[in-house]
Amino acid sequence: MSYDLMLSKGVELHNMGALNEALDIYQQILQAMPENSDVWNLSGLISQSKDEHIKAIDCFLCAIKYSPKPFAPYYFNLAISYKALNKKSEAREAFEKVISIDNKFKEGWNYLGLILEDIGEHNKAIKSFCKALEIDNDYEEARVNLCYYTNDFELLEKMALESDNFEVNLKAGLIINDLEKKEKFLKKALKINPDREDGLGAMANYLKTIGCIDEALMYYHKILNINNESLEAILGVADIYLNKKDYDNAEKFYKKSFDI
Repeated sequence: MSYDLMLSKGVELHNMGALNEALDIYQQILQAMPENSDVWNLSGLISQSKDEHIKAIDCFLCAIKYSPKPFAPYYFNLAISYKALNKKSEAREAFEKVISIDNKFKEGWNYLGLILEDIGEHNKAIKSFCKALEIDNDYEEARVNLCYYTNDFELLEKMALESDNFEVNLKAGLIINDLEKKEKFLKKALKINPDREDGLGAMANYLKTIGCIDEALMYYHKILNINNESLEAILGVADIYLNKKDYDNAEKFYKKSFDI
């Protein structure tokens, strides 16, 4: 079988969700063609989808190294994995590289805005979200981020009422003060995607705030079933056990937090 056919088969398997089988084919191709930047990128995307971000970064760096010219999507994928590892400086640099290569790359502007907001550069973040919307005025994710970080409660609530997008409903649930509406949007977000840590965490924190600590504990444990190193969930569980005067379990989880 030619390498072109092998690549086509690998991409087909990749798109079907047969990730291990696709990765086997990509690795076979790279053994014969180690400078194939596209295959390095595809391999990185598989590792990224498995939350194996260190492996993904190595792959994306190889894709960048062997690419005949700078290619914005490779840097974007690299930045996403840096962001997932909370490497904010590296993520910022990679997102800035994306938009320097392709100034119309709307996702690059939007994600750069999120990183800038994380590091406290609020005005620059707002400009980045606005730039994404200049490129595509219907870009929902950038619109949601702009509303969220400018406290535009009214527009964000309107968007959430009309949308089945997880991010829209999560951010509406986080920002809106009305408790009934907050719970409604958080539940809707989790119905859309029940396994997102940020959604589960938002619901746990909300329930803890209103005094429903047993329900909050359940949501924190759901997070730990997905990611047993979630510091937010570990501390949330510890705080609740302390509140319940279950000192042994509280001590256990506080100690666990020291290892993260």
